[in-house]
Amino acid sequence: MSKAPSVAKFKTPTCVLCRQRKLRCDGESPCGPCSRARTLVVCTFIPKTSGQLRSELPKGAACISCRQRKRRCDGILPCRTCTAASRAHECEYRDRPNRRGFLAEQDRRSLPDGASTCTSRSANTSPSYTPGYSSSRDLPPETEHTDSRFNLFLPSPGSSGLFNIYANDRPLSMSGGSSVANSFAFPYLPTGGNTSSIAFREVSLERASELFSVRNLFLDHCWHYGLNVTAEKRDALSRGDTSGALVAPVLVNICQLLGYLLANHSQSEIWQYFQGQTEDEAHQARITFDFLDRRDSRLDPEPSLQAYALLVLYYGMKGDIVMHTKTWTKLGDLIARDMAALGLDDIPSLDHTTQLDFSSYPRGTGQEALSTFSMIIFLELGRTLVWKLPPSLDPQILAKFRQLATRHRTGTEMNFMRAKSNLFLFDSRQLVTELGRSELGQPPSAAWSRRYWILIREIHTHLNVLNMPLLEVSVIHEAQVLTLKICIIFALAALIDLYAVFSPFQSEARSKHCATVEEMAAVCSVFSGRDFQYLDSGLGLCWSLALRPIFHDPDAQAAVARSQAGYQSALDIIRECRRGLSQATPYVQMEI
Repeated sequence: MSKAPSVAKFKTPTCVLCRQRKLRCDGESPCGPCSRARTLVVCTFIPKTSGQLRSELPKGAACISCRQRKRRCDGILPCRTCTAASRAHECEYRDRPNRRGFLAEQDRRSLPDGASTCTSRSANTSPSYTPGYSSSRDLPPETEHTDSRFNLFLPSPGSSGLFNIYANDRPLSMSGGSSVANSFAFPYLPTGGNTSSIAFREVSLERASELFSVRNLFLDHCWHYGLNVTAEKRDALSRGDTSGALVAPVLVNICQLLGYLLANHSQSEIWQYFQGQTEDEAHQARITFDFLDRRDSRLDPEPSLQAYALLVLYYGMKGDIVMHTKTWTKLGDLIARDMAALGLDDIPSLDHTTQLDFSSYPRGTGQEALSTFSMIIFLELGRTLVWKLPPSLDPQILAKFRQLATRHRTGTEMNFMRAKSNLFLFDSRQLVTELGRSELGQPPSAAWSRRYWILIREIHTHLNVLNMPLLEVSVIHEAQVLTLKICIIFALAALIDLYAVFSPFQSEARSKHCATVEEMAAVCSVFSGRDFQYLDSGLGLCWSLALRPIFHDPDAQAAVARSQAGYQSALDIIRECRRGLSQATPYVQMEI
């Protein structure tokens, strides 16, 4: 029988959190630094073998040369550091042990890595750790209090890497038959039906890897769903940081909630409504609402608005109209109450005399507040355009955004540009509707014509600004490129809607109409495969506007297609994109 690998004994175990913060750890569970910081986490000690700690020697065991030069030493005579530096003749030890001791030590170090575990002072060797303290009502009872400080990039025990959300080519099972979900040890389970008194249970690295995977599945497409935060906050969400130092802990759970939803829909390019929630979704939703119900008044306005806006999207995609309406009503109440607290009037506008920074990320807290506000605006306009619902928010909220859009004409933050594109399409639809209600044969009024041309000029200016971040396409995320193209398509659809008013009567308007359709098709031609899953349902309206014939007479319409090179092929591209979108996303509007 082979001898078991030795456990590294030369150094006090350091928990993952202390290692990240570069603090001295005392090896206890929880350790002193974590206790003093009041961090709601049970210290995790990543197992290491002697082979993984080759450079960690007992105190005073390094050679004299390495100690003087403060270099790593492996304790061999001569050591590898001195040999590599051609100083083997200088390698000496103060108290030189006998050769047999060195050989025995090297035999122990030659054992395969990963064959033993490292223990803390207060626990025996075990493949997983067991949390052992009760939760506090002052902090949310979150899953990630136990696993957020893992080094989640390490493979799970017995696996070759992170948890694969596409395992077995099947989506995660639904409630009542969750074979995948049941294979993981849940970090905690509610006891007695009271989610505020959570009993923590055993957490495995496999479960931590699963949470990491679904969380980052959503974060890879977070711009599409309107969550645009600074790089530091996005990194904290990726790690599952629930300390509250950078992000509200509830946002971590919502990222996981939406991540599980996306994981279920990742198996097919056709959108399917699943009845109810998976066990994992229900678990994350329970934690989320427990947190919001108990601490809603203590959350800052910005994370509170972000949380409810993402919940609105989640229940909309689930097809749960009751919960969608409930969360949307709550979101409307919050924005009406907290709009002044966001400090939107204090956001400095860009100086047009200086070189502009065309960044799609929010720059500072003011830009992030504007991003959150813009997210709510494009959700409101999307509901109005796609579902043909009357605006439900206070009219002053939309008027406030119009003021901000005029003030920050060159703003390139993702949500801000997206809300402006939606607003332009909303305004074009209103203008066309107003003209249709006027008396037949009467020319448009002077006021209507003035609004018409002002809107066209503003859309062209907006398109020029939109193209600036795309120049940096090599250094921005692929999901951001898709979202920017969505903004462009909405703006082009507004132009098509406006040009279509006079296209049957004026050749110049007809020419611009066809050219804009071709420009839209050029943007759409890059979409393929799973891209449609992460596109906006409102694109169905945009593409329906582009496919609307200029003439009701088929012969006249065919003459237009012959006279405008590329127009018919552009229509074919857009028609195919609309078909793909209708299969991949819910609520696609196919007709005007």
